[in-house]
Amino acid sequence: MTQPAIDGSRLNRTLQELGKFGDSPLGMQRVAFSPEDIAGRQYVMSLMGQAGLEVRIDEGGNIIGRLPGSVPGLRAIGLGSHTDTVPSGGKYDGALGVMAALECAQTLTDNHQTLRHPVEVMVFTNEEGTGFHRWLLGSRAMSGLLLPEDFAAVDDIGVTLASRMSDIGGNLSRADEANRGAGALAAFFELHIEQGPNLYQIGTPIGVVNGITGRALFEVEIDGTANHAGTTSMSGRHDALVSAASLILAVQRMAAEDEICRVATTGAISAHPNAANVIPGKARI
Repeated sequence: MTQPAIDGSRLNRTLQELGKFGDSPLGMQRVAFSPEDIAGRQYVMSLMGQAGLEVRIDEGGNIIGRLPGSVPGLRAIGLGSHTDTVPSGGKYDGALGVMAALECAQTLTDNHQTLRHPVEVMVFTNEEGTGFHRWLLGSRAMSGLLLPEDFAAVDDIGVTLASRMSDIGGNLSRADEANRGAGALAAFFELHIEQGPNLYQIGTPIGVVNGITGRALFEVEIDGTANHAGTTSMSGRHDALVSAASLILAVQRMAAEDEICRVATTGAISAHPNAANVIPGKARI
């Protein structure tokens, strides 16, 4: 069997085409379940059809395109990633993994080559979790790791996840049926951009991941005493936001100085009553 070569120009072209869905001066706005996300998914499915893949959407909203293998009964080789973005996100995060997988499938089709194993190109839904605060939804559905909170989730404006899932062809009430079970795939590969500068700085074009940062998410609420900012002395204040600032700096030190963890971020903060002339009586980070 001759070794086929992918078409790099075509891969870059499809990446740029996908990048038009949700593009803005502030970055990509292809948030999961948005019109831009749905349009991007439709574009990907059209490319799957052109490549000769059998396309379906599972109950968890994942798009799966399959090329049959030549040996019956062999498990599929999975390739892919996600196409949704965080607000003002990057053009290549997730998208590269999907479009590179599609390019591999298209190259096999172009060269009339069939692998022994089936090949499945996968687009996992709602990887970023924006809006519903339920991350990795599609991949967790496929892995059998959904939680009761997933089925009851509503977004920041009160719309249920169930209704959004139906918008993309999934069915949240039956999302457990998307579970493929342990060992269902022979292997899974994802090409991903480097989201840190290390490989770039040392001039290395590609690396193999052998570890990944774990994630722990905490919400902290600080109670102080709200009072008039113009008349309350500095010594008599119990400013919740000042205490929150001390915690934020401590979180930074945990990773940057104490090296208790590799990275640490305080990404959301709010104060109450959030008025310029009132000492914050409550803060949340």
